[in-house]
Amino acid sequence: MSTETWRVGEIAMRTGLSVRTLHHYDEIGLLSPARRSEAGYRLYGASDVARLQQIMSLRGLGFPLEEIRTILDRPDVSALRIIVLHTRRLRELIETQRELCRRLELIAAQLSTAEEISADELFQTLELMSMTDRIKSYYTPEQLETLERRRQELGANEIRSV
Repeated sequence: MSTETWRVGEIAMRTGLSVRTLHHYDEIGLLSPARRSEAGYRLYGASDVARLQQIMSLRGLGFPLEEIRTILDRPDVSALRIIVLHTRRLRELIETQRELCRRLELIAAQLSTAEEISADELFQTLELMSMTDRIKSYYTPEQLETLERRRQELGANEIRSV
């Protein structure tokens, strides 16, 4: 494993999390740095970065911090299992977003031709919109900001190809 270390500000900048969040994770024993510099700076190693990825995946799945600590302390929970769960959830979210997009495009097409839209179609679309809003509540504002930044970096065509 790499011996490279990163200070808390570097971790914050590279992950989109705030320094305050990382300090909080340290204070509650969720993510403590591998060591500290002589000046007292938190120094995170590769294993800390791996744990942070697991924390962020579990946060993305809606788990509260206290439960995340319990999960990560269990010997039967592997990094692979967390990644698989997170990937599965993201695929569900993507499918929900695609369906909402399809429905909104259909409604737009109907509106452009002055075609009447049934209340049932609107209810189904509203339900998907509500699901999308609930999905957003799974992510912290920092995670949503990071997702938006990645969306802008990738571009619409690349996202559609996923």
